[in-house]
Amino acid sequence: MRPFILACIGFAITALPVAAVAETSTANDTKSPAPLTDDELDAQRGGFETPTGVNFSFGAVVDTYVDGKLALQTQLTLTPQGAQQTTTGTISSGLAAEAARAGIQLNANAQGAFIPGTNGGTVVLNSANGNQIVNTVLNTADNRNISQTTTVNIGITNLAQYQAQANVAQLALQLQNSVATAAGLRTH
Repeated sequence: MRPFILACIGFAITALPVAAVAETSTANDTKSPAPLTDDELDAQRGGFETPTGVNFSFGAVVDTYVDGKLALQTQLTLTPQGAQQTTTGTISSGLAAEAARAGIQLNANAQGAFIPGTNGGTVVLNSANGNQIVNTVLNTADNRNISQTTTVNIGITNLAQYQAQANVAQLALQLQNSVATAAGLRTH
């Protein structure tokens, strides 16, 4: 009887890996899901949620200063509805004509700010969407101090909840290590 039991155990041990391989191969034979359309992808932009429930959101702010004054600010916020752009500052209604007088050639539809200066002028063009942030400064004026900064913002919507979960997990790990050390299962 004992040799029969040992043979059954041996068979079971060798059969388990084969069964696991068989399950894995059938799981890999399934069809891949269909790719998302552009509209479906657009609806999903704006950040992400981790498996633990932490929500991240993204945004950017481009500030352009000419001679210490804010000439143009463009804000990009990625939301579940897609990229939202807001531009504030000295927006020029006749930008192409003003720029041409300063020796700068622009597309007639260009939007941005024109700041006149000594012997020319400065054009600031900012554009932002879900794929890119474009900052352009064109200058023909003398003695200009121009600076441009881009600030990227990352928001964590439920940071307090995440921190609480992380603290509990860290405390549990410390407790587990203390118990294992006290029981002699772990050495320093």
